Amino acid sequence: MKKYVNGSIKRYLEDLSARKVAPGGGSAAALAASLGAGLNLMVINYTIFKNSSMARKLKVGQKNSLKKLTRFVDEDCEVFKRLMKALSRGKAADDDFISAASVPLKICHECLKSLRITYTATPLLNKNLITDVECAALVLFAAFYAAKLNVTINLKFIKDRAVRRKINVELEKMDKEIITRNEKISRTVELVMRGKK
Repeated sequence: MKKYVNGSIKRYLEDLSARKVAPGGGSAAALAASLGAGLNLMVINYTIFKNSSMARKLKVGQKNSLKKLTRFVDEDCEVFKRLMKALSRGKAADDDFISAASVPLKICHECLKSLRITYTATPLLNKNLITDVECAALVLFAAFYAAKLNVTINLKFIKDRAVRRKINVELEKMDKEIITRNEKISRTVELVMRGKK
């Protein structure tokens, strides 16, 4: 199994665009989310008061989230390949689809965690980097919905209603929060860019 995280962006994009089972949408969502998380961390590193406890907390949280999202780039490829093997043998069971849904679901959670960090950090940031803040928020927002699609497509094949219901409740809750936080970040960024904050 190729480990894309330790390889080149060029090779990843070549495989992503080729006629290959993986990487696919889930892995791409993880990579996109990693970019958003990375932007967040860059802005935090540049601008938040170095000695504040909040700064340290935000930085640690974002570093942890970025590490997980980076790992999911390869992890999604692995679970999806296992699902494809099971389907090709005609032996795909609930566990296979649950496993395939689990990684993009974790990506959704980490996108939300990173967006919470963006939201908390925005008022403290250097105004010269405000467009990087908005870029991070937009990329994380898009990555969340890309990952959510990959959860949803697997849910329809899971027979266990309790599992489906539990995941749907999780997604619905995250969906509401990510929309609200993204809108608030955008409003703050707009005010800063217009010189009103």
